[in-house]
Amino acid sequence: MTDSSPSPRKRQELLEGLQHLSPEKRKLAERLLREKGIDLGPTSIPALLRTGEAMPLSFAQERMWFLNHIVPDTSVYHIAFGLRLHGTLDPSLLQQSLSALLERHEVLRTAFRDAQGEPEQVIVPQISARLPQVDLSAIPEPTRSSTLQQLAAREARRPFDLSLAPLIRARLYRLTHDEHVLWLTLHHIIADGWSTSILVRDLAELYRTRRHGSSSALPTLGIQYADFAHWQRQHLQGTELNRQLSYWRESLTGAASLHLPLDHQRPSVPTFRGELVSTMLEEDLARRLKEFSRKQDVTLFMTLLAGFQILLQKVCDQNDIVLGTPIANRNRAETSDLIGFFVNMLALRTSLDGDPSVRALLDRVKPTTLGAYEHQDLPFEKLVEELELPRDLSRNPLFQITFALQNVPDPPQALGNLAMGSYWVEAETTRFDLEAYVREVPEGMRLVFAYCPDLFTADTMRRLQHQFQTVLRQMVERPEQRLSEISLLDDQEFERLVVTENQTRREFPRQQTVPQRFAEIVAAHPDRTAVVYGEERLRYAELDQRSTALAIHLQRLGVSRDRLVGI
Repeated sequence: MTDSSPSPRKRQELLEGLQHLSPEKRKLAERLLREKGIDLGPTSIPALLRTGEAMPLSFAQERMWFLNHIVPDTSVYHIAFGLRLHGTLDPSLLQQSLSALLERHEVLRTAFRDAQGEPEQVIVPQISARLPQVDLSAIPEPTRSSTLQQLAAREARRPFDLSLAPLIRARLYRLTHDEHVLWLTLHHIIADGWSTSILVRDLAELYRTRRHGSSSALPTLGIQYADFAHWQRQHLQGTELNRQLSYWRESLTGAASLHLPLDHQRPSVPTFRGELVSTMLEEDLARRLKEFSRKQDVTLFMTLLAGFQILLQKVCDQNDIVLGTPIANRNRAETSDLIGFFVNMLALRTSLDGDPSVRALLDRVKPTTLGAYEHQDLPFEKLVEELELPRDLSRNPLFQITFALQNVPDPPQALGNLAMGSYWVEAETTRFDLEAYVREVPEGMRLVFAYCPDLFTADTMRRLQHQFQTVLRQMVERPEQRLSEISLLDDQEFERLVVTENQTRREFPRQQTVPQRFAEIVAAHPDRTAVVYGEERLRYAELDQRSTALAIHLQRLGVSRDRLVGI
């Protein structure tokens, strides 16, 4: 079959589409493309011989290792989640399954050690998983639920020693005889968000095979994460490194920092404290956003990104918008079934100069997004290093706000004979000022803002979420309108702020003058607050005294009736 390599533009669009598929669907799509003779580029990552010697870290792992040394004992780089299990559970089989999981994925039994100031990863040949059990069944509800929340949150905060494997912890909480929560905590240096769905899928299959004594249906892993780390360092050299760097230098030269108005003064050193606010997008709006994206020949992510950029333009009064967006970075078939730290952070820069229409803005967002996907192999850590960006401990380099459309594959719904669901504890940390994302869920689209409470209030975040939906609604209704015509106020807010709250007309006794009416109020309510300015308050009696003193002073200066006085 002859090679029919796509044009650069078509290749970018294909890569962008593959990013949002599950590992299984991605492999099928790649196979179909190959059968049609469409080549998306080299995908072969060789498996290295294991000699027992230490191996290099990936670029992302290396930066994570240094960050851990700068801010040790922090949980900001932990991935923690729970699995709620309904049914008759065999804890010993679950522990065996966890041990088999560690056997399958080398990265789960990898330690990171200091070799004269440089990190290296050491793969431990064999580790048996530990599964401590905590029985909460004797605690009555609702105390049991709150106790579980507290214990899980405490477990998520407990630090790891990166020099000791495994960097994954499991703990089993028994709620009733047929209900348990398996709580898992991993360090980000060995996993990412996409990895969690692979971990749950593999664990469910390993438990099933042990329970039934059958063979596993899991695909054989041709490589391990350490092979990827070695390949990445070999791949990103010379011509390929220069090609990627040239693109990003050209894209980001002269980029301005985005200044979202703060509610509190920025601390000199970040605390990484985090809180969440979330809301569901209106069902009709979610449906129309998908239809609108198809008609405009863009992805849903591009439409949402453009809307978020419009919001930031109006709130920050800036036209040069640089946002970060996480990307799975699994653009090679061999990595689709691996647990590991693959996720990369891309800097998306869009100019909103010239007051473009919504359609025109999408015409800018699309090539920017596709170009970033085309050059996603360059790790963000390497980009920061090569651009020689000034370091400031109080903020992240390049951007402080991220935006994403989350579409991590849904985990299986069963663990052998057990029904399985997710169990979450609200995030207590965030690495950026604001991490905004839309998560597609069975009920529709959920908008989540993870923010730093040292900088913003919850009310500010909720207001921004409401304004974001207002912008999106106007985009799909009138794509030909210019950005200056888009308002952050919906019809109800406009009516309240401009009309209702400006209805200040009051009936006034026509037979009285203002001084006469004021004298009556002073006499009737001398201790009632009359004026508030900052922290200062004046009672009516005090206001009367001060106004009388001012009147006497003006008279002494020669001011008489019908003379104008500037106040």
